[in-house]
This record gives sequence, structure tokens and C-alpha cells, in this order.
Amino acid sequence: MDNPDLPNKSVIYELMQVIRQASDSIAVEQQIDEGFEVADSVRFEQSAIDWQSRIPDQTIPVKIRTINRWLDLIEGNVIHHSRDAMILKNTFHTYLVLTESVTAVQNLLTKIRTFDPAVVDDFLLTIWLHGIVDQQILATWFFSIGETLEGYCIRVGKNAVDVRCNSGTFTLPFGQLVAVRISNG
Repeated sequence: MDNPDLPNKSVIYELMQVIRQASDSIAVEQQIDEGFEVADSVRFEQSAIDWQSRIPDQTIPVKIRTINRWLDLIEGNVIHHSRDAMILKNTFHTYLVLTESVTAVQNLLTKIRTFDPAVVDDFLLTIWLHGIVDQQILATWFFSIGETLEGYCIRVGKNAVDVRCNSGTFTLPFGQLVAVRISNG
């Protein structure tokens, strides 16, 4: 005989189903909350990464736009880069581009590289410029006002270079310089 004080087996089964569904629902909500926390952490970390940290290695070409109208788009592989400048090379030219003059970059990595052998210390700008002084290489100098000048770098200072061209010697402050282009070969 059935005891009237004991619940029916179907009621117990339904109660167990409700408890399982509630438990599953809580687990799903916890997973969603954890997913949002991870997404927030990723967004926070991404916001702390500068674009230079996402420059690809030398095998992946990039496209860079600058503020100079005569040098609107540069395509090439980044050979070296620092916080202030980068060196790009393509088939015909090598460019020294000051990063503050960059308006857009295409083909950056989505994640930072943990070890970047192309990164040079903050003396990249002066080291490269001293190289073209020593070799007396003819270069095209691009300015932030949209003008260009062709000449030989004869002196590198702390915040400017002296360039000799047909019409005389000019001192070019780094703050006005967008890029320098030399021919390969």
C-alpha cells in the first residue's frame, strides 16, 4: 500500500527536472558572465597597446599613409622601427618615416609580437641619418606642409638636420619632417 504522506514518483521526477534545468541555467549564466569579463579584459589590454607594437615582421608588407600630399601612400616591408621612426623598404626605395606623420596603416597584426627583432632603440632616426651623411646619399625630404626637397644630408643635430641642395643649405627641424626617401641600388 502507498503511504499518502509520501510524494508521488512522478512529482519527484518533475522536481528533479526543474532542479536540473535551474542548475543548467545558472551554469549558462555564469559562462556568459565569464565571457563578458574576458571580453572586457581583452578590450582593456588592447586599448593599452600602441600601433607600433602590432607592426608585422619583414615578410609582410604594409601600406602607410602620411600627411604629405606627395607621399600619400608608401608600400613596403618594415625593416626596423622604434617609437619615433620606422624604415620601410620596397623594390625601388628605402624610406625613413617619422611615426608622428603617419595617418593610417594597413596590414598591422591583430596581436602584438612577443619578440620583435626589428625594433631598434630610440636612436634609429639619428643612426639612419648618420648613415646617409657618411655615404653622401642623395635623398628626397618630405615635410609636413606638403613640400619636398632633394639634397644631401651634411649634418645631423639633436632635433634637426642640415641638407645641402642646389639652392643652398637648409636646416630641417625633425618636427616638420614626414619622411626621407633614398633610392635602392
